[in-house]
Parts: sequence; C-alpha cells; structure tokens
Amino acid sequence: MRHAACFAALGAALLLLQKILLPAGDDRLELVLAESDVERIYTAWQSETGVRPDAPTRARLLEEAIEDEILLREALALGLDHKEPIVRERLVQLARYLGSDAAPAAGLEAEARALGLDRRDPVVRRHLIQSMRLLLSRPTRNDAPSDAELEAYRVANAARFERPATLRFVHVYLSREGRPDLASDADRLLRWLRRERVAPHEGPALGDAFAAGARVGPASAARIDRLLGVGFSEQLAEAASGYWSGPHTSAYGLHLVWIERRDPARLPDVDEVRNELVHRLLRERREERLRRSLAELRGRYRIRVEIADARGAG
Repeated sequence: MRHAACFAALGAALLLLQKILLPAGDDRLELVLAESDVERIYTAWQSETGVRPDAPTRARLLEEAIEDEILLREALALGLDHKEPIVRERLVQLARYLGSDAAPAAGLEAEARALGLDRRDPVVRRHLIQSMRLLLSRPTRNDAPSDAELEAYRVANAARFERPATLRFVHVYLSREGRPDLASDADRLLRWLRRERVAPHEGPALGDAFAAGARVGPASAARIDRLLGVGFSEQLAEAASGYWSGPHTSAYGLHLVWIERRDPARLPDVDEVRNELVHRLLRERREERLRRSLAELRGRYRIRVEIADARGAG
C-alpha cells in the first residue's frame, strides 16, 4: 500500500517535471524527472519507513512515480477531474479550507484549479490515478470465459486448485493432568480397545473430554496440526485405517486414534470451483489488459530520469 506521505512528496516532485515538449522528429511527449525530484521521492520513502531505499526499491519508486504521472496526465486529458464528483467535492473543500471568499461551489472549484490543486493534492491525484487504472482494465464482453477456457485454466493451474489429502478420524484423549503415568495408562487402554474390539463411537467415552470434540475431519494435514499441534498429522501418516493406533502425542496429551477414512489429494472438476476459476481468470485478463495499456501509454512518452545511477527509459 502506498502511504499518504509518499503520495504527497511524489505529487510535489512530479509537479516540477519539465513542461511537455514536442522534439523535432519525435512526436512523443517528454517526461523528465529532475535529480531534485528524485531525491524528494527517496526522502519521502525514508521518512515513512525509517530506512534509505536500496537499489531495487529506488528503481521501483521511480517506475511508480513515472507510471503515476503518465496515468495522471491521461486522466486529466480525458477530463476525468471534471467528471468525477469526488474530485470536484475535494477541490471545493480545499478552497474553503484555504479561506476562499467564493461562495458558490463552482467558484470554489475554479479557485482550487487555478491554484493547481487538481494536480498537486495527493487525494485528488490518487483518485484520478486509480480511476484511470480502472478505466484501462475494465472488462469487456469478450472477457467472459467459456467452459473450454475454464477447463484449460484449471488444468494449467492444477497446483492452485488442488484439494489436499484429508483424514477423518475419532480419537480417545488422555490428558496429562492428573495422570502421573500417562504413557502406561495410554498403552493399557490401547490394548484393551484392541482386545475388546471397541467401536470408534464408543471409544472416546473411555478417555477425557477434548475441547474440539472426539471426531475430526475430513481435515487436511494443516488443519489437523492447527487443532492438535505441529507434527500430529505426520504421526497418523502410516497409521492403518479401521484400527486403533497410538499412542500419538499432541500438544495436550496422548491420543488413541481410529482412522475412518483417507481421501487422497485431488483436482476438483470445473463445476466445483467454477466461481473461483472465473474470478481468477477475469482478474488475470484485467491485469494483462492494464499492462498492455500502460505499455502503450508509456510508448507515447520520452522518459528521462536525471540522476547519475539511472538511465531514462522509453
């Protein structure tokens, strides 16, 4: 998340960009970030985070500043600042805050624009930049994926949609409290459960009450470990189904376990994850459209960053 302080500094810095030029033989617009502007961006980051930005962070900050300035210029060129009620209301509020004598809202808005607040105010800038991003990435009718596309996406991203292996089991819990010889108690009870062929639904009553209940699952290994402690699921990995096993050690005591069912990891079919497939695929298409649009807009500009350790791009 970008921080308000950084936005304010970026706004002040980018206002000092040179005027748009039309170089001879090159109809691209020129966007120049002066060395003093770059230093303001770095200082804003340091003020917000407490550390001087390293080389990768400096490169990212400059790219973000350039991208934001391009988006702001394009938003202003499209007149979004006049179409967005939030922007107009903000400009009126700023003019009032500055003590303007203009009574009608239109007059207040005009005064704010005359002061350059439609470009300088960080709130207005942030809103216009975000509006431009949404405009560039807005969905089209062709974005709606077909079943064939959903299936292809599901298979291509199998690891993302795969459902983990699960266990369903019943356990007899033996608490550490009040049991000076817990291990012996557990061994003795396990032998009795096996000898008497105690059914899984009858076993828990022979132990202590467990807060989360005696029946678990279907649950993944991660969920089992969250419930009973890290490593508990590994203890059950080799345990036979339909048979009392243990004792298994948890974060709370010992457990005698009857595994009722094991289900292997699986890739669900399209209908099971249709909503997730559609959501992810549409999001990726929007992101790709935004990347292409930003690249196209960037191509309209000749970009120069005036610092010793950076080279202009474009």
